[in-house]
Amino acid sequence: MELDEERSASAIAANNAMAMITRLQAEKAAVEMEAFQYQRMMEEQAEYDQEALQFMNDELLKKEDEMKLLQVELETYREKYGHISK
Repeated sequence: MELDEERSASAIAANNAMAMITRLQAEKAAVEMEAFQYQRMMEEQAEYDQEALQFMNDELLKKEDEMKLLQVELETYREKYGHISK
């Protein structure tokens, strides 16, 4: 009778341990999936930011080229018409 009680208690403890292991494995899998999703989201955000930064750098270069052309044009007018003062 005592042996059966010990076996039963042992089986219950083993079942509880297995249930805990299963629960912890499920929690681990959920945490890993969430971490993977955050990592993917951060990589996508970094890619978007990189593209936006490249676009802004390209726009800045265009504006700098426009400024250079306007400065050359201004110098041409100054040479042609002289410096205008108010």
